[in-house]
Amino acid sequence: MISSGTLSIRRKKALYRAQHRGMREMDLLLGTFAAASLDQMSAAELDEFEGLLDILDADFLKWLTGEEPVPARHDTDLFRRIRAFRQVMPF
Repeated sequence: MISSGTLSIRRKKALYRAQHRGMREMDLLLGTFAAASLDQMSAAELDEFEGLLDILDADFLKWLTGEEPVPARHDTDLFRRIRAFRQVMPF
């Protein structure tokens, strides 16, 4: 069982990683999504989000914009929530 303290630390690290990716567009998109969503994520969703943070920015952005199809293993509810969040971003 994961303690709430451990989850809190993981969420903080995930937020930092989401906000400091290297590509400004992805910093804004994933950082804003993470800030709005991480506190409500279960441990399993956090695992998945951390895995998504390992994807190269260029690939991730192409999937989010529909420029390239999302690989089946990443086409999850969490990914679709991130893509939907992108649609309502003010930029």
